Amino acid sequence: MGSTRGKNTPGTKEKKFRKIRKCVVPGCKTGHSAAQTGKLSLYRLPKNAERRQAWARSLQRDVQKLCNTTHVCELHFEPRYIQRDFVHIIDGKEVRMPRAKATLTSDAVPTIFRDDLGPPPSFSPSPKSPEELSEWRKTTLHTADEQQRSDSVEQGEEVITDDRAVEEDTSDADPESNTVVLDTTNTTVQETSPATSPSEILSGQEMLLQLQTPAGCWSCLKFPSFKGAVYVSSWFNDLSSEVITEKTVVFRPQRYPDVNCQVYIGRTLIQECLVTTVKAAEEALAMAGETELCKGAASHSEWKELRSLLTSNLRNSLVPGRPGSGAFFSKGCSTTVSKPHTACNECKYIRRNMLTRKSRLSKRKEKVYSDIFPAFEVITVDESVYQWVSSQEAAKE
Repeated sequence: MGSTRGKNTPGTKEKKFRKIRKCVVPGCKTGHSAAQTGKLSLYRLPKNAERRQAWARSLQRDVQKLCNTTHVCELHFEPRYIQRDFVHIIDGKEVRMPRAKATLTSDAVPTIFRDDLGPPPSFSPSPKSPEELSEWRKTTLHTADEQQRSDSVEQGEEVITDDRAVEEDTSDADPESNTVVLDTTNTTVQETSPATSPSEILSGQEMLLQLQTPAGCWSCLKFPSFKGAVYVSSWFNDLSSEVITEKTVVFRPQRYPDVNCQVYIGRTLIQECLVTTVKAAEEALAMAGETELCKGAASHSEWKELRSLLTSNLRNSLVPGRPGSGAFFSKGCSTTVSKPHTACNECKYIRRNMLTRKSRLSKRKEKVYSDIFPAFEVITVDESVYQWVSSQEAAKE
């Protein structure tokens, strides 16, 4: 009699595999194993024929090619279409209870897309013969070259061929205007230098490098491998010959005019926002310039003095500050404060505990010395040096 191990017997259960759901919007990585998009909700294509037709029109897809397993993630729906809470009216007041899983309204339609949705990607079979491989390479390279040229034209760059001679005529140009006339063979091209109007929309790296900086030691940095701009507030330490950077504002272009702005204090990110105009970018710089920094819980000299007196918990709750600060901060330091030359609440709390610990130990030492030498009084010469004198000598002094 043969063995039945490994066969589907009535008493065994087949192993179930989890279905992989992915967003069908081109360019969206939600649901892909390699994409770290976090936990996002995916919504299936509605069963109602009318609603399915509305989704197909919005996705620019043929309704016949959409199946029941088609999913669209929550990133492509407006917030008004997503229901995250149960809403109840109790005693005339609105009460909201969070749902375990967000749902869509009955009229929800995906309307948020990063780029224009083109036709779905088509995958051609790989060539087999050498002739097919050569033809495939020519077609692919030609298509890539055309795509690169179209992208450069969309970004405002001028494509100039080798056989085109450009002669610059500066005699007719107005010296007070920002317009330069370029005389070509058959045409005249007018190129306008980038303006710095506050209401102008960001359109290139040159505009990011020409922002108005706040008062103080601010400078703009440009890196070969970075297409944005970095503004830093620094000061020079004459003793160590080091340049200390306190504040950093990074403008990282995503897709113009959208530019991601990040404000750092040392290595701590305190604000991140999206700017689209010159005015918004300069306001972010001004905000960083007006930000006041926490002075810390203890200076370096105070730390050396009190380090041996503190408990292990107090020592572990303090960390060295940002470079050049010369102070120790609480681990929960908020980095910024509302008034200059002040400390945050966390650093104030740690400093109060340190001073309380110091006072308690000094009083304990005085009490011990007075119990051992009752006929003498303790006179504090220094914080760590004590001198004993008789009561009569102390009275004379």
